[in-house]
Amino acid sequence: MLSPRGTRGTTYGRIKKFTALSGATLVTLAWGPSALAEPDRPLIPSQSQVDAAQERAASAERSVYDIQADLAAANQQLEDLAVAAAQAAEAYNGALLRWEQARRAVRVATDRADRAADQAAAARNVLAGFIVSESSSGSTLMSFSSALTAQGQHHLLSAMSQTATSSRALDAHYQTWRAAQELADVYHAATEAALKESAAAKLAATDARTAAERAFSAQAQAVATLDGQRSTLLAELAAAQDISVALATQRQAGLEQQQAALLAEQRHLEQERLLAQERRQQREQQRLEEAASAEEERHAEARREREQEARTNAETAESDPPSASVLGPPPGPTPPHPEPAPEPPPPTPQPSPAPAPEPAPAPEPAPAPEPAPAPEPAPAPEPAPAPEPPPAPEPPPAPAPEPAPAPEPPPAPEPPP
Repeated sequence: MLSPRGTRGTTYGRIKKFTALSGATLVTLAWGPSALAEPDRPLIPSQSQVDAAQERAASAERSVYDIQADLAAANQQLEDLAVAAAQAAEAYNGALLRWEQARRAVRVATDRADRAADQAAAARNVLAGFIVSESSSGSTLMSFSSALTAQGQHHLLSAMSQTATSSRALDAHYQTWRAAQELADVYHAATEAALKESAAAKLAATDARTAAERAFSAQAQAVATLDGQRSTLLAELAAAQDISVALATQRQAGLEQQQAALLAEQRHLEQERLLAQERRQQREQQRLEEAASAEEERHAEARREREQEARTNAETAESDPPSASVLGPPPGPTPPHPEPAPEPPPPTPQPSPAPAPEPAPAPEPAPAPEPAPAPEPAPAPEPAPAPEPPPAPEPPPAPAPEPAPAPEPPPAPEPPP
C-alpha cells in the first residue's frame, strides 16, 4: 500500500514532465513558422535540389534545341524539294525550247536543200540538153571530113572554131552543174545533221519531262508527310518552352517567313544574274548568226555571179560567129581587113600607094631635097610597122638611101595574098 507521500511525489513528477514536454513543443512551434517568415534567415536548398533543377533546365533547353533543329531540317527538306522541282521544270522548259529550235533548223535546212536540189536538177537538164543538141548536130570528125572534101580550108577553120566554141559552152554548163550539185550535197548534209540534233533534243525533252514529274511527285509526298511532323514538333516545342501551341506556331511561322523572304531575295538576285548572262549569250549568238548569214549571203551572191557569168559566156560562145575566134577574113572581102586593125600603124599602109607618085618627087631635089626625105622613109617600115616608129628620127643621117625607093615596088603586091 502506497503512502500518501509517495503518491503525491509521483503525481508531481508526472505534472512536471508534461510541463517540460509542452514547453518544448511551444518552443518548436515558435521557431518553425517564424524562422521561415524572417527575411534574414532564408531557407537554403540542398545540393541535390540544385542539381535536379539544373538537370531539368538543361534537359528542357536540349529539348527546345532538338525540336527547333528538327523543324529547321523539315523546312530545309521542303525547300530543297521545291528548288529541285523548280529546276526540273526549268530544265524541261529549256529542253522544249531547244527541241523547237532544232525543229526550226530542220525546216530551214530542208528548204535550202530542196532549193539547191532544184537548181542542181535545172543545171543538169541544161547540160543534158546541150549535150543532146551537140550530139544531134553530128560528130567533129564528120565535120572535118566534109570541110576537107567539100568546101576547103576556110570551112575547116570555121568548123574548128565552132567546135572550140561548143567545148567552152560545154565546160561552162558542166561547171554550173557541178557547183550547184556540190551546194546541194552540202545542204543535204546540213539537213541530216539538223535531223539528228532534233531527235536528240526530243529525247532530252522527254527525259526532262519525266524528271520534272518525279520531282513534283516527291515534293507533294514530302509536304504531306512533313506537315504532320511539323504539327507534332510545334506542340513539343510549346510544351518545352511552357507556352501555348498557338504562340509557338505563330513564332515559328514568323521565323520561317523571315527565312523564306531572305531565300527569295537571294533566289531573285541569282535569277537576275542568270537572266543577264543568258541575254548576253543570246546577243552573242544572234551576232554570230547574223555574221554567218551575211557570210552565206556573200557566198551565195558570188556563186550567183559566177553562174551568171558562166551562162553569159556560154550564150556568148554559142552566139558568136565561128570566124570571130579562129578564122581570118574570108578571101573575097579583102577591104574589111583594115577595119579590124584600128591600130595607129594601119594608117601608114594607106600611104603605101604613095610610092606610085614617087616619080614626082624626083624634080623636088632641087628646091630642098633634105626636108622631103624625112617623110619618105615611111615606106621602108612597111614590112614591120609596129617596131619601126622609133627609127623615124634617124632619117637625117641617111639621106643617101633615097634611091632605095626604086626597089620598093615589090611590097605593093602584098595585099592580094
